[in-house]
Amino acid sequence: MAFRIVTFAVLFFGGFIIFFFMIPLRWTHITLRKFGIKNNYLPVDIIQWWFGWAMCTAGGIHIITEGKENVRALNGKSTVMMFSYESDISADIVSFSHASNLDGLMIQGSSPTVLKFIGKKSLFLIPIVGWVFRWGFGNIPIDRSNRERAKQSLKYLARAVTDYGRSVAISPEGTRSKTGLLQDFKKGPFYLQSDAGAPITPAIVIGAYELWPPARIFTLPGKCLVRYLPQYYVDPSKSRNANRLALRRIYLEAGAAEVPTDLSSHADLPNLLVHLWLVAFIWAFIPKTVYSIFSTIAYFFSFFGLSTFGTFKLIVTVIALLEGVMFYSS
Repeated sequence: MAFRIVTFAVLFFGGFIIFFFMIPLRWTHITLRKFGIKNNYLPVDIIQWWFGWAMCTAGGIHIITEGKENVRALNGKSTVMMFSYESDISADIVSFSHASNLDGLMIQGSSPTVLKFIGKKSLFLIPIVGWVFRWGFGNIPIDRSNRERAKQSLKYLARAVTDYGRSVAISPEGTRSKTGLLQDFKKGPFYLQSDAGAPITPAIVIGAYELWPPARIFTLPGKCLVRYLPQYYVDPSKSRNANRLALRRIYLEAGAAEVPTDLSSHADLPNLLVHLWLVAFIWAFIPKTVYSIFSTIAYFFSFFGLSTFGTFKLIVTVIALLEGVMFYSS
């Protein structure tokens, strides 16, 4: 357990430090699109998908996926993906919720299309991590304490669909459940769908709550299922509340379907070997790369007469300034 936690932390913090210095790659997307490079094949898209998969794999999670054809059927068109969670792996007891820290990682790591997420503002205020979320991966913070600003965040996320043909992901419950039970669906995701004009792709994460409930410090290793359902098209003749209830019934019915009996058990040998390979890669590459980055920074500023401590103070100052920009722009 301790070694997995440390390995996960090295990947998480070290990976975000490396990706922070790769943020300028996103500026190449405009040019690459002109050469016919499509979404999902752009540099930052590849990094984002790999990072979601790697975070799950480093934690010992083997993702089983059902219904990928429902996403591929879009043939590159945009969708609003709403992910929820089934907390009981028994097919005759159905209860859903966005209830695990693994949910977003598993959706990104298993989806055939790269997604742009919306998340609570506090996540984006973590130094370096939040900057990569926002300025690197293009995810959107939402201030749930301010209704008007929350609506603006949803409109901004909708622009990723209308202006750039992106697919976006959001939890219909709006927040993570602490009990593992399905909460009421919020109106926000349906405002997003209305602004984006894209169909909804329901997705259910099954088995993650047993591995990483809110009370646990870190995830247990095991298997989880991500089930992608057919697109749901909002009926314009019905009220937003009626569509919300209809979509909720779809989640309930999908959760009643059979699931693999070995969920939450340890991964099998092939996936264990992939896990071990990734762990070896993390320890061989990430610490050395992070050290090289900071050594290069210190070497560069030494030409301006800055000592190592002076460089450290400069970095702290830059972090404080960027945090201020993130806070007031979120």
